[in-house]
Amino acid sequence: MTKNEENNIVKNGVLVANMGSNWDLWQYGDMLYSIAKSGSCAGSSCWCPIARLRAHLCKLRRICKYDALIPPYWQNVNYDFLAIYGIQ
Repeated sequence: MTKNEENNIVKNGVLVANMGSNWDLWQYGDMLYSIAKSGSCAGSSCWCPIARLRAHLCKLRRICKYDALIPPYWQNVNYDFLAIYGIQ
């Protein structure tokens, strides 16, 4: 992902959650993107289509053995956005 693409997503998208020290989760269009934080040395990428968000979180919960659908390390979670997709 180019720096221009990252900037466009951050400028025009919706912040869904802070995913820890390396990434923030952003919605733009019909996709979710993990955007690397400045100075993290991580890379940005497409995370999943919005239509598959619930399934993606269920799989992540099963693999990582979380108790909740929303990962416990997420901060500044946009619960209003997630509620639109039935995620609480």
